[in-house]
Amino acid sequence: MKVPTGNHFPAQETIVSVVDFAPGAAAPWHKHPGAQELLHVFEGSLVVEVEGAAVTRLNAGEAGIIAADLVHLARNESTSASVKALVVHSRADRDKPLIVVVRN
Repeated sequence: MKVPTGNHFPAQETIVSVVDFAPGAAAPWHKHPGAQELLHVFEGSLVVEVEGAAVTRLNAGEAGIIAADLVHLARNESTSASVKALVVHSRADRDKPLIVVVRN
């Protein structure tokens, strides 16, 4: 098998973060221009809303993917427990901002 190289194989940038959501904490409505997002919850339960779609709850051990450019938010509805999630963004165009807040 021949592996594409050079201009035939566009470079991707991958950004990996571990995010702690304190009890009651939320990310504002935002989007990732040209970058998809993968969420994997390690601890707790995270509510994810994508504009125009049903609300999803990701529990520990579950993952979800949010396509590039979709307006969304994530929040911890617990009043006593934190949520810990692995967040991975993958994008080809590093000239675009990674996150754009749409509204609070």
